[in-house]
Amino acid sequence: MERAMIIVVSNKEWNMLKSILMDYKGNSDRLDVIAKELFEKYKAKKNVDAVLLDYTYYGKLIIEQ
Repeated sequence: MERAMIIVVSNKEWNMLKSILMDYKGNSDRLDVIAKELFEKYKAKKNVDAVLLDYTYYGKLIIEQ
């Protein structure tokens, strides 16, 4: 992952927060914009009414299997 970010989301129907690891493919360098775009992508993909609570940017992330 070249531009990894974890977004933390919540929904009033869930019992706990969810942390989602995502890879950003856009052009922005602003972390708030990246988080918002990834959050909107997550909401659309999962078709859920969630709230973005927090985000952490990691940059290049190597995942070993």
